[in-house]
Order: sequence, then C-alpha cells, then structure tokens
Amino acid sequence: IRFFKRLSDYGILTTRQIQKFEFSTVRHTTILRRLRKLEKIGFIKREFPPLGGAGIWQITQRGSRHISRDLLYGKINKNQLDHDVMISALRFALESAKLASGWISNHELRKKTAHHNEDAGSELVPDGVFTGEVNGKSINIAFELELWMKGQRRYKDLFSQYAGNREVNLVLYVVPTAKMGDVLTRFWIE
Repeated sequence: IRFFKRLSDYGILTTRQIQKFEFSTVRHTTILRRLRKLEKIGFIKREFPPLGGAGIWQITQRGSRHISRDLLYGKINKNQLDHDVMISALRFALESAKLASGWISNHELRKKTAHHNEDAGSELVPDGVFTGEVNGKSINIAFELELWMKGQRRYKDLFSQYAGNREVNLVLYVVPTAKMGDVLTRFWIE
C-alpha cells in the first residue's frame, strides 16, 4: 500500500525510481515482474517515452480506489516526461534530506484551483509547493523546475505574481545550468 500511495503522490515514477524509493534491496528483474503483475490486474499502468527507454509507471483509477484516494494524474503528457521524472527525483531528494514536507504536486494544485476558480488558467500554479524550514521557522516554498528557457515577458509576469502571493514565502527555481540561473536572477532583479 505504501508503494501505491507514493505512486499516487508523485504521479509518475520510472522503474529505477521505484527500485530506489521503495525496493532498494530487491533485484531489478523481480521488481519488473511485480510491476507487470500489478499492471495486469489494473492497479498501475505503464507508458514508454517517445524515444524509447525505461517504462514510466502511473497509478490507475482502480489503484487509487484501492488506497481510497482520488486519481490526480490523468493521461501522461509525453512532451513533459523528462520534466515530470526530474521533479519526482528532486522531490525524493528533498524529502529524503528532510528539507521538504507536505509536498503538494502541480496536478493537485491545478485540481484545487480548477475546483475553486472558473478562470483557473490565469492562476499561478508552480510545479509543487512544500513546507521547509529557514532559520528555525516553517515556510511555504514554491518549487519550479525550469529545463528550457522561455521568454522574458513570461518570467516577469510569473515573478510579479510570486511577489504578490502572500501564501508563498520563498520560490526555489531549479535550472540545468548556471547561465540559465544567472539569466533568471537578472529577470527577477529587473
């Protein structure tokens, strides 16, 4: 059941992530056999990246009902697979290091926003929000993973929304290069 809850919380996990997060002492072939059995009875489903590679696993409606949860994640967006897999890895690292707790995923935030607001498309929805601690004080941290640079206007609008958001105390941007980080920092300052 712990595995189903993690898969439900994270949305998607690769086979390697499942092994690392849940079954680190179990052989890879045994894990695959168990995952395929769960897939066969309809508790989880597998997708494959467009260019090949390891399977991506996701809980199904039946699996969600088994743990008495709503299904938060719909169809996998194959254009965002790298992004979503990286978020799962970073989230696990932050939680394992006890730097993050109470993580709320982008999908859960979107569902809540859509439920409470008919104009949900204009709402600020980060890749995740979690509770962290700074100088002994608990704060709400918005998490953004940015793998590709977007337009300056988009960032300025986004940063303006964050600056006016009283529910978020800190924004953590994770980027693949120092150069990209420098550009985003310059946009924030301007």
